[in-house]
Amino acid sequence: MFKRIWIYTFTTAALIIAALINYFYPLSGLWMLFLPSMFGLVVLFPRWLSGHIASLIMPIIRMLTLYMVFDGNIPGDFLNRLISTSVVAWAVILIFTFYNIKLNDALNLLNTLSLTDNLTKAYNRRYLEVYFEQSILQSKKNNDPLCFLIFDIDYFKRINDTYGHSAGDAVLQKMSQIVQNTKRDSDVLVRLGGEEFAIIIPHATLQEGIIQAEKVRAAVSASSFDFQGEIIRATISIGVVQRTEESLDQLIERADKALYQAKTNGRNLVVPM
Repeated sequence: MFKRIWIYTFTTAALIIAALINYFYPLSGLWMLFLPSMFGLVVLFPRWLSGHIASLIMPIIRMLTLYMVFDGNIPGDFLNRLISTSVVAWAVILIFTFYNIKLNDALNLLNTLSLTDNLTKAYNRRYLEVYFEQSILQSKKNNDPLCFLIFDIDYFKRINDTYGHSAGDAVLQKMSQIVQNTKRDSDVLVRLGGEEFAIIIPHATLQEGIIQAEKVRAAVSASSFDFQGEIIRATISIGVVQRTEESLDQLIERADKALYQAKTNGRNLVVPM
């Protein structure tokens, strides 16, 4: 896709060129030269308001150029032509706006689907990789600490075996909602796969990360999961680490070791490393 700066440049240049040509050659009927710049405006701002503004810009500029050319005495046939062609341009621009909005919505939906887990609505591993690179740059720039949590549901296989995989999916969904409601707005929840999740906690020391992890653990532990009349209890174990100068894979490996220690120590625990 073109960078926005190129679309801005094209839109501005096309508008200036169209205005100049219509000023110096007002009788040539080249009003359609305004359309590319108006399309550029709608592409930059895919909203209905942009389409209506673009539709108004065209007749206003054409009216001004004709006004200057004819010293304020615009002939009637020129005015009639201005009105009729402006109506045509308005229809063309609004049709373009409609399809551009639909296209933009579809692209946004595809982008969202490519970065989120369909079951739990948490972000996925691909988003984690992109976000992690950005958070590292931000962390280095501001010299901010960053914490990383990995957790999974204790005895999740037992839940699947006892109640079925549909019940397991329901537990994953509700657990994800609980975590989303408990974490800070700036924290990022990611599903790594299966019943394993991660949370990136920016601007947090290890001690602050432990506090947030305890809040999440306690919220899940205090909740019950209702599936088709069956009340299912579930807990999570969490490993907490603070990032040092290491890659994402190294950070995950270290957090996994902390999670393993939480499992070894009895589960439903938070273990820092």
